[in-house]
Amino acid sequence: MTVNCIKFVIPGEPQSKERPRTVRRAGGVRTYTPAKTHRYEDIVRYFAVYARKEHKISEPINSQCGVSIKAYFGIPKSFSKKRRELCLKGKERPTKKPDSLTQVCQMAFQICLVGDGLTSSFTLLK
Repeated sequence: MTVNCIKFVIPGEPQSKERPRTVRRAGGVRTYTPAKTHRYEDIVRYFAVYARKEHKISEPINSQCGVSIKAYFGIPKSFSKKRRELCLKGKERPTKKPDSLTQVCQMAFQICLVGDGLTSSFTLLK
């Protein structure tokens, strides 16, 4: 079965991947992923798996494929009335730094949709 396009929507504001945290416990060092990042990765993974089931894909995709992500952000409270108005009219886009938003999405994409190393192109539009 050939699938040309798999689309899925992840509700809510896009989130960046936070840096791993390191703590000292019982004479050792433990590194962990922050809970906020872990929850967001789980949400992305859930919607990717659901998209696979919708398209009846039971095995990883074995051919080269591309990823295109459109991230929509709310207008920051710090914007002036003028900039807020421009955003609402579509003349300016709200800007934020999703430093590693691509890492979270690409991780879920590789785990849930394709095998490692098969992503030939990756595009993020914000």
